[in-house]
Amino acid sequence: MKKWPLKIKLTFLYTVFMTLTICISLGILLSLGNQEFLSSVQEELKERVHESLDEIQIDKEGLIVDKDFYDVEDGIYLSVFKQQGDFLYGRIPYGFNSQVQPKDGQIQTQENENGKWYIFDIKCQLKAWEPLYVCGITSVTKAENTIRIMTGIAVIVLPLLAVLMGSLGYVLSSRTLEPVRKLTETVKDIQKDGDLSRRVGLREGKDELYQLSNTFDRMLEQLEEAFEREKQFTSDVSHELRTPIAVILAQCDVLQRDKNLTKEQKQGVSLIQKKSTEMAQMVS
Repeated sequence: MKKWPLKIKLTFLYTVFMTLTICISLGILLSLGNQEFLSSVQEELKERVHESLDEIQIDKEGLIVDKDFYDVEDGIYLSVFKQQGDFLYGRIPYGFNSQVQPKDGQIQTQENENGKWYIFDIKCQLKAWEPLYVCGITSVTKAENTIRIMTGIAVIVLPLLAVLMGSLGYVLSSRTLEPVRKLTETVKDIQKDGDLSRRVGLREGKDELYQLSNTFDRMLEQLEEAFEREKQFTSDVSHELRTPIAVILAQCDVLQRDKNLTKEQKQGVSLIQKKSTEMAQMVS
């Protein structure tokens, strides 16, 4: 990972962080949602059983059960049992083949080969009749299947979210590191052609990268001015030195042609001429 570009590193870290955050959030939501969903199923079962008490009456002919009692609402089946668990009236869901053991006001959970069920019953005492139990039965398997479907959808959506987060992270990191890219390209171009007049040229910004870019541009301006001053100084010095050197060389030529000079004097003039020639070359 040390050799990865900074843009890829930022994208990777952003994607990992967001994916972990989404996974943890989904896990918590699914866990809490599972409990809340099952709790809501239990509350609906209790409410439906309590409401059904008004649909059971007794008269001279015996026990009368309203036809609405047989309706299945929200997957809840209602029935009337004796205290011993013998079925009297109502409907039993298909696949529920277990024996009901009435427990007044308690949620029971039973499971067989056909699924899992919630059972809730309350005691109903109707005048001279023996105690009866109004029972509600609903399938927990359907509720759990719904939760499994939600979990499956979450598992499918999670990779798509990870890809989306990765793409978004790449775009954001690219835009964030744009000043660094331009700064690097500018430095490479200056190294290549030695043109100090180049600038990064980013617009004004408040973050550190834009400040770095603007600082670099100001540094280039100062360097360019310094090199221009050095060039001007060198040019001025060389211009000022050319004239006296030319005069010295001219006088040396004249002296070399003078027959009155001794041998030692001519050697001295030759030395002066040689050093002046070297100085002229250096100035040039």
